[in-house]
Amino acid sequence: MRKSSHDHPNVGMLVRDTATDRLGSYMGRGEPCLMLGPQHGGKEWQARPEDLRPAEVSRA
Repeated sequence: MRKSSHDHPNVGMLVRDTATDRLGSYMGRGEPCLMLGPQHGGKEWQARPEDLRPAEVSRA
């Protein structure tokens, strides 16, 4: 997801954490990781920037 150490998702952007295969909303930086929150509430988690990908959400 990141091209340089300064690139990161926009706050609120839905991303996939490929290390855990979880979807979450980007909440901010928590050096050295980024903070994600579950879509429908719950406990936040940290993810490495290199493990994040833009989420692909299907409209079923």
